[in-house]
Formats: sequence, structure tokens, C-alpha cells
Amino acid sequence: KGDILVSFLILLGDRKQGLHSMNMMEAAASEPSLDLDNLKLLELIGRGRYGAVYKGSLDERPVAVKVFSFANRQNFINEKNIYRVPLMEHDNIARFIVGDERLTADGRMEYLLVMEYYPNGSLCKYLSLHTSDWVSSCRLAHSVTRGLAYLHTELPRGDHYKPAISHRDLNSRNVLVKNDGTCVISDFGLSMRLTGNRLVRPGEEDNAAISEVGTIRYMAPEVLEGAVNLRDCESALKQVDMYALGLIYWEVFMRCTDLFPGKSCCYIY
Repeated sequence: KGDILVSFLILLGDRKQGLHSMNMMEAAASEPSLDLDNLKLLELIGRGRYGAVYKGSLDERPVAVKVFSFANRQNFINEKNIYRVPLMEHDNIARFIVGDERLTADGRMEYLLVMEYYPNGSLCKYLSLHTSDWVSSCRLAHSVTRGLAYLHTELPRGDHYKPAISHRDLNSRNVLVKNDGTCVISDFGLSMRLTGNRLVRPGEEDNAAISEVGTIRYMAPEVLEGAVNLRDCESALKQVDMYALGLIYWEVFMRCTDLFPGKSCCYIY
């Protein structure tokens, strides 16, 4: 049962290996050209703070479509830009297909993120419907850990550069379950690209805007107290994500039948 400790330690290693380079330019990820005239919204499957999520069809392929209103345009832009960061493709990061805007029939502008469709839905929903044995629980937890470790990693490869990224709203509703029993991390509308102690974005940022976001239940104590150490911004925001990861572990293993033999596993959210 040391698998989870090993998984957690993945995130604790010092990855600052001198990866910054003044000559290394961040390359724009190529986005496929798809005709959204062929996109059909079939069924509402969820609502969040910033938009609604539909099961859809694009060129007869099942997809998930996150729809943002004009009022939430900035969240759409931020999430799309995170997905389009070079080298963001990973087994435990939700697969992005395309993002675009379009006019509705009544003349309103809406913004669409088209993603791979994961029929099991969120980890939160999955845990409410299923219990798991030790191996399956470890598979769920380890895959979330791998996704977060990759998100937090700076990665140069040839002409491409992926900065470290802080999710800032990691919770079981923002994790999706694949058919093989592993997970992908999604919902990057509040995420930030990081490089050392600097944010990879222009202009000065208000401290509260940087640190005091997310879902209250998953907020680290230092966030709730307004005491995030922004002098070491990268480490501080990664630690906030790791606190949320610990709570996801708790949710997963509260549904592990091997930990509660002869008892009912309670669902806690």
C-alpha cells in the first residue's frame, strides 16, 4: 500500500533544473481546422460557474462541448490558451479538440470548447455511484497525481516549451474518469502558467486575484487566511494544488472497500 506514498512523492521532488532560457520561445500549439457547422449539441450533462457542458457530436464523433456566455469570455480565453500550450498532451490531461466562437440564432455570441467525451463523467459523480477495491482506488489516485505532476513540470523539447502550470481549482468535479479506470484533469479556466517566481502573463496582478480563487472546500489554509507566499509564487501555487490533491485522495479512499471490510463505504462530498 506504499503506491500512494510513491505517487504523492512524485510531486515533492525539486524539478528546478535550469530550464529557463532567454533564447527559448514558447511556440504556439497548432489547432486543428474543424467545421463547427457540423457540431451538434445533444444533451446537457452539467453546469458550472462559468458555463454549461453538453454531450455533442462533431462529424459524427461524440464530444463534450463547454459553452461560455459573453460574460465569461475571459475564462474561455484562459482555458483555451492553457490547452493550447505546447506539449500539453498527456494521458492524464483532458484532450482538447478545438475552441471557437459563434453567434446563436438570436444573435448572442457564445464561446465553445470542444473536448474528448468521457462517458463516466466527473470523479465526483463516479465516486457517488461506485466503490472500488484497493488496486482500482490506487489507479484513480495515481492517475490524478501523474496529471498534476505533468501540469507542474517545466518541459522544453526542441523548439517547444511548456511552462509549469498551476491548476488553482483542482477538485473531484474537475477530474474526469476514463473507461480504463484512470483519470484526466480538466477545467483550466482559472489556471496560471508559471516560471520561477514570475507569472507568464503581462502586467501586474493583484495578489488576491492570483491566490484567492478556487472551490472553498479544496482551498488550502493559507489561501483561506490570505497568507499565500507570493514571493515564491511557483512553489506556493503548486502547494495549493497539492493540498487539493490530498482531499481528492481522501474522497477516493473513502470509497475503497478494502479499507472498510464488512462495512459500508460512505460517500462524502
